[in-house]
Amino acid sequence: MMDKEEPIDIESLPRAADLGWVDRWKQAVDDGGTDLGFDDWFEGALIDAAGGHDSQPVQYRQGSVIFELQHAADFEIEQGGSTKRRFHCIMDGHVPFVSFYGDGDAERRPWISFSRLFTAEELHTLVLVG
Repeated sequence: MMDKEEPIDIESLPRAADLGWVDRWKQAVDDGGTDLGFDDWFEGALIDAAGGHDSQPVQYRQGSVIFELQHAADFEIEQGGSTKRRFHCIMDGHVPFVSFYGDGDAERRPWISFSRLFTAEELHTLVLVG
């Protein structure tokens, strides 16, 4: 019988800048491979890398809080006591990135890394939506 994997410590993941995505995008622009802005290109690159496969939730730990994220899924979290914010999540392997959006807002905000984005209290309110 296999043991369940331990949650990934969110603080142990590489920094976004260390993954080289901005350099790859700049190279694609220079080579004429894309005319997209970084955020649109980045999302497409990670979706292509996943190959359209359904992804399984990945368990993370921040301090004593354990939570799950999933590639190409939408989540809602409560910030500041009562403000609910929605975000789309994409993964580079097990490194999560999020882009916030509002109700009825088709345009997402820039992609940002998940590490240190939320407090433990906020993570307790994290739910998968849609």
